[in-house]
Amino acid sequence: MITRNYWWLEVTKKVKQYVKKCDQCQKITNKAEMPVEKLRPNIVLERLWQYILVDFIVKLLVLRDYGSILVVCDRFSKILYFIVIIEKYSKRIG
Repeated sequence: MITRNYWWLEVTKKVKQYVKKCDQCQKITNKAEMPVEKLRPNIVLERLWQYILVDFIVKLLVLRDYGSILVVCDRFSKILYFIVIIEKYSKRIG
């Protein structure tokens, strides 16, 4: 990239020498390493409700003591259930 704007005799040789000696350049360079683990294909789902995802939506406006929503999702059919729940607060000491 330096030869786009500058040129002198043995420019590439000088740049390679500089990069070899530069501590910061050595830390930034990409290292070619093997992946930690072999890649595996995704699990093929065969029936409903075999694998589910559960999440909470909390700290909503409180309406009739309900301040949270429990979200349940079936990974096979992508069916979602939103269940309104009561969120209780408790103080922890320590």
